[in-house]
Amino acid sequence: MIPNDEILQANLNFDAKIIDLIDNGEWNWPANWVQKYPFIQTIPKPNISDDCVDRAFRITNSGEKVNLSISKVWNDWNGSNVTVPWLKVIWFSHGTPKHSILWLAVLGRLTTQDRLLKWYPGKPVICPLCEIKDSDYILDKWNDTIEDCGQ
Repeated sequence: MIPNDEILQANLNFDAKIIDLIDNGEWNWPANWVQKYPFIQTIPKPNISDDCVDRAFRITNSGEKVNLSISKVWNDWNGSNVTVPWLKVIWFSHGTPKHSILWLAVLGRLTTQDRLLKWYPGKPVICPLCEIKDSDYILDKWNDTIEDCGQ
């Protein structure tokens, strides 16, 4: 990319068009640009016609020439859109991530009994699987709880 100050030193402005660098169908690059940026000599000469509408094209990763659009650039950069089997569990038509139970679990925001105990200190904590009413059993020995409840 050619820096802005070099564009201005070449007596071009930022509104310059390609036609401003063409003379008799040939590129007319500033002399110091050819030495400093030799790649510009490899740019093919455009076929300029007054009766043609200008369009912007882009070459995709697969080598296809397509009309320039932000969505196509995004899809090209983003890679293939692989659909995972659990997609609809998390994302669904009227669901926002902040209300999804899985999203709340990832953020540690589920209203579990240990969190409810902070809000209601006098309320007994009960294991939902084996119905033992011991907060130490629930909070301090979670690994043992999983094993006991699984039996």
